[in-house]
Parts: sequence; C-alpha cells; structure tokens
Amino acid sequence: MCTMRVVVLREMLGTRETGWSLWDGKQVMELTAKQIKDLIKSSKKVCGLTLDKEENLILDKDGFYTTNLMEHRHCGNYKPLHDEDCMSNLFYIVIGKNKDGYDCISTRFERLTLTETVTKHFI
Repeated sequence: MCTMRVVVLREMLGTRETGWSLWDGKQVMELTAKQIKDLIKSSKKVCGLTLDKEENLILDKDGFYTTNLMEHRHCGNYKPLHDEDCMSNLFYIVIGKNKDGYDCISTRFERLTLTETVTKHFI
C-alpha cells in the first residue's frame, strides 16, 4: 500500500479554494495549499502535485501523470478541475499494485482493487 500522500480532491467553497484532501494509505488528511507547499519544499512527496517556478501548486503531469483532478464544490457537487473534454465526476487514482491488480481510491474515498482487464478500458 502507498505510504506517500496522494492528492484526491481539491476542496472549494464556491470559487474559493479552502484546502486539499489527501490519502496517506490509511486515512484522509485535509491540508491547506500552504501546508502542501511546505511538505514539497521539505522534500516530502505529495503525489499528484508539484510546484512551478513561482511556487504555485500545479498538477504533477510528469512525475505522477496527473492530468486532471476533482473539485468538491459543496454537498454532493463534484466537478473536474479542467472540465474540457471530461464528462466524468468520479476519478480513480492508482495508489499501489498487488497480486490481483491495482489498488485504487476514488474521489469519493472508496477503496478497491481493479484487475488488469478492467484498467485497460481506462487507458
């Protein structure tokens, strides 16, 4: 199982960012953007996010292959961060591999194992 922090959701209040929800392999952690920036600067891995040259949080497209992320706007309202060409409101994030397939967590914090055959449909 993953021992690193994996970004799952960006928490929003309307159009204002309130924080981020991360999965550490056992529990959900809620951190502010400043706390995440401090973790990254101290060389602790936060899978899914990185810093640009101006020290803004951006999706880690090169290191963790994060091309999009869900935003939780308010009760029951989930929306992709980049909504062009994205019709889904549920993402699965691979957090590890086991003998049966891939360990995943959904943007609604469901833990499951996807087999090799199922994951081929997502790629």
